This record gives sequence, structure tokens and C-alpha cells, in this order.
Amino acid sequence: MGLKISDKDAKIEKIELLSKDIVSMWLRCEKLDFEAGQFLMLETPGFSLRRPFVIVDKTNNSIRIIFKLRGEGTHLLSMLAVGNTLKVLAPLGEKFPEPEKDTTPILVGGGIGIVTMLPLARKLSTKHKPIMLMGAETKDSIILEKEFKDLEEFHGKLLIDRRNRYASERASLDAKIATLNSEQANISNQYAALLKYLDTHGELEEYLSLTKKLQVLSADLSKLKTFQDLLTKYKEKVANIKLSLESQNVETAEYLKTFEPTLNHNLEAFRGFSSRFYEDKPGGVNVTNNEGTNLLRFKIDCHIEDDSASGIKEVKLFCYDAMILQTRHNHTVDFLFHDGQLFSNMDPRQRSILFQAAKEMADSANRQYIASINQDALDSIKAELGDKEFERLFGSSVVLTLTDNSNADKLLGIHVNLDYDS
Repeated sequence: MGLKISDKDAKIEKIELLSKDIVSMWLRCEKLDFEAGQFLMLETPGFSLRRPFVIVDKTNNSIRIIFKLRGEGTHLLSMLAVGNTLKVLAPLGEKFPEPEKDTTPILVGGGIGIVTMLPLARKLSTKHKPIMLMGAETKDSIILEKEFKDLEEFHGKLLIDRRNRYASERASLDAKIATLNSEQANISNQYAALLKYLDTHGELEEYLSLTKKLQVLSADLSKLKTFQDLLTKYKEKVANIKLSLESQNVETAEYLKTFEPTLNHNLEAFRGFSSRFYEDKPGGVNVTNNEGTNLLRFKIDCHIEDDSASGIKEVKLFCYDAMILQTRHNHTVDFLFHDGQLFSNMDPRQRSILFQAAKEMADSANRQYIASINQDALDSIKAELGDKEFERLFGSSVVLTLTDNSNADKLLGIHVNLDYDS
């Protein structure tokens, strides 16, 4: 985050000539910070536009600018008296980029451009040893020479202080290491003496045996602690799952309440199909909240009175599937397919009613019913309904007829042997 830019009053504290045409000016301006490379816009009496000057230095609440006398504006600034107040907008511009670690920065400046290098050299001197190359038209026009020499001396003293401090710290650490090595040697000697004492009195073997037992017990203890940690985590996980299930049970109960109109719509559709098979036996679909611990969120139970009757299981399956297709809640599927196994346990009456209901649904609701059915089941339907009704149901509905007469009449057009025993 950059420093805050502000418009402040700055009072002239000091003005001096560094050479015949270069002026140094100190301005008192409280609470103004800057980064090396930034500049300010300074009010110039008699001119509407402010002039930019690099911020060269800062001490307490004062900042320093250095400029060359080039025109009327800079000459007017140099003739102002100490105590005059000017408007300052700062800090502006981008700071100099940071050099890479473990490198030697080289700063090059010439003439008045040297002033931009001083704050950068001061900043870099804390972590690097920068090299400064200065140039000017004449020797007398070189500026800030003393400041750069002071900075060089400061950097040298800083390095010496650091070396001395590191040497002192190293000597202290070496002394601590020597003390620790001595203590370790004493402990090793005491341990060897104790082992020799045990061996002399015939107790060393028992000591080694106890040590091995202690190692085994420590390993067992570690395993038990690991098991206890796993057991604790498992119990926490079970508790969290139970809380989650309870929350889901509440959400599901609320959902079923809001979903009740849709459930009633489905129930009416199911009864519409089941009543065709069993006019006097009520049927329905119950959707309830499954509060168990399995993965099923809902219990869906389709029932028709006298569930033990032959083929009624298949009838319920058809009625449920037809209900889903007809109501089309939460899906856009417009066809239903049943394999011939569905019809194998039905009697001729059930099969006939099924295809009549499917035909009516297909015609009235623009749905498609697809079924694969064996010839013997078709014959039973024809015997039950008669030729005219059979022709109405199946006359134009047969898409594919498969037989065992030849390979061409089979589903794939070829004969395939499948080894079911391997």
C-alpha cells in the first residue's frame, strides 16, 4: 500500500548555494514520509502551476530539495526568505525498485541528477554496499560529495559493528556448545560406570531384559494411544453424522409438506391406473421420510389391496412407472420401456388391461410406450380381447419381430455363442 498523498503547508527553514547555480532548500513539513525516487509539487510565487522537485532528504519534520537555477521560477524560489510558507503536494511518483538479493547495486548520476541518488544510496546501504559513480561539468560543480562520503563511512562502520556482533554471538554459542559437550561426556561416563557396576554384580542381563520389555510396552502404549485417538475421532464423526441426519430428517419432513400437492397428483395418477386392474381394490403410493441410517432418503411404498394376488407385483411396477411418465414431475422423458419379463407372471386379463392403459396414455398424453413381449403372451392377450381389439392395440404398433428361424431374424442378425460357465 502506497504512502498517503496530501497537500500541506511548508515553511522555508534554510536556503543555501551548493555551487554557483545549484540551490539547497530545507522545508518544514510535518508528517510527510517518502520513498527514494518520489517527488513533490511545490508552489512557486507568481506562477499558477507548481513545479516538481525530487525529495532528497528528510530529518524529523523537515524535507530537503535541491534544484538548479534555470529560469525565472527557480530564481524566484531561490530569493525567498526563511519563514516564507509554500504549498506542497507530496509524495508523488513511484519508488525505485528493490535490487535482487546478494547483488551490488551501481548508482550513476550526473550534474543535478546526482540528487536523486542520495536517498536511494541511503536506503540500499542498510542491506547492500552500493557503488556510486558521479559526474559533473567541472570539479567545483560536484554536489553532495560530503553526504556520499559520510554515507560510505557509515556503511563501513555498520559492517564493522555487524562483524563484531556476529563474532561475539559466535563466541557465546561456541562456549555453550563446549559446555553441553562436557555435560554430555560426563553423562556418558556415568552411564558407562553404572553399566559396569550392573555387569560386575550380575544385574546387567536383567537390566537389558527389562529395557527390552520397557521398549515393547512403550510401543504397545503408543499403539493404544493411536487407537484411542482414532476411536475419539470416530465417535466425533458418528456424532456429527447423527446431527447431520437429524437435520436432514427435519428438512425432508418440511419438504414433504411443501411437496404434498405433487404427491396427491401422483397418487391420483397411480390410482387411475391401478383401478383399471382392480376396480374394487384401493391402491396408492406412500412417500415417507426414511429416518434410518442407510443411503435412501425417502421410503416409497406402492400398494394395492390384496398384494398377494398373482401378478400384482408386476401390476404395481407398471402403475408406478406409468404414473412417473404421465405426471412428468422434474423430468422431460416422454417414453417408457418394459422388458418381456414384466409380463411373464401376469395373467391374460392383466396383460390386456396393461396394453389398453398404455395405448390410452400414449394417445391422450402424447407419450410413447415400448415393450418387448413373447409370442405366447401376445396370443393370450388376443384370446382375451378378441381379434378386433387386438388389432387396434397391436395392428400398427409392431416395429420389430424376432424369431429363431434364421440368423437374419435375430436381434443382431448373427448367431452369438455365450459361454456362461467360464
